[in-house]
Amino acid sequence: MKYQKSLIIISLIFTPFTLLFGQEYINLARLSYNISNDNAFDSGVEETSLKELSFDLNIPIPLSEKKALLTGLLYENIQLKLYSQDKYTTLHTVNLKAGINQKFSKDWDVTYMLLSKFSSDLIKWKKDDFQIGVIALFKKHIRRNFNYKFGAFYNSDKFGPFVTPLIGLYYRKGKWETNITLPASADGNFSISKNGKIGLRFDGAIRSFNLNSSFEGKNQYVRRSNNELSGYLQWNMKGVNFQFQVGTTIGRNYRTYEENDQMDLTVSFFKFGDFDQQLNQDFSDGIFFKATVLYQLNLEGK
Repeated sequence: MKYQKSLIIISLIFTPFTLLFGQEYINLARLSYNISNDNAFDSGVEETSLKELSFDLNIPIPLSEKKALLTGLLYENIQLKLYSQDKYTTLHTVNLKAGINQKFSKDWDVTYMLLSKFSSDLIKWKKDDFQIGVIALFKKHIRRNFNYKFGAFYNSDKFGPFVTPLIGLYYRKGKWETNITLPASADGNFSISKNGKIGLRFDGAIRSFNLNSSFEGKNQYVRRSNNELSGYLQWNMKGVNFQFQVGTTIGRNYRTYEENDQMDLTVSFFKFGDFDQQLNQDFSDGIFFKATVLYQLNLEGK
């Protein structure tokens, strides 16, 4: 009981990859598989499928009634063609998460998180694959069912320093629930039964991957930009949630650039500096199907 009471005060960090805030449950583990087929390159001749597998683990460790250590691991595997005439490439992310949540008053808490990750095709493990990120997020509790949050995210991406402000809110009334952290995600859902819900979801992500292969003798990297809009059905079975999504991508691209072709600074959607030359061709947006198994610790009534 003491352990469960301590967990109630923990606010897990949100990242561009899947953690939720301010709810009456904690997401401890998530396994997802996403597939999008028949995506045509701009040349109009070749196509690529896109397959994504991800596993996200979060382990909060209470240190006191006002402080908790946050640890976790995120692994991602993405398979696609980067060049229309080339074979499939597999991109990996191995992200170690470590941070702390501090409750410094009745209504306010703050989360700091360090993200240390390898992001590349992982043909070789080398320093060019390594990136580091930092998140600071403040949360104001208005009521148990309502809070808002703001903060910032920084990452040492291959395309240059990337900074984005974060702002959002959580609100629940009756069968309706809303959880927003812009520009990364927005979720609105409605409970159709004790164990089931339907909802609409938006997810946005900008990431980069080092490539250990060359293009015409040039070292290169991938800049991924992706926005997904989907509807979903979620069903809970004894704390394990099964979620099925169908949606479309908006402005999706996986663009390759020469290793030293970087921006001076990117702040959210605003770019300072300019890329010199994209090496590959874009492929079209498309429909995607996503299945997720999510394990949650329910805190209601604790």
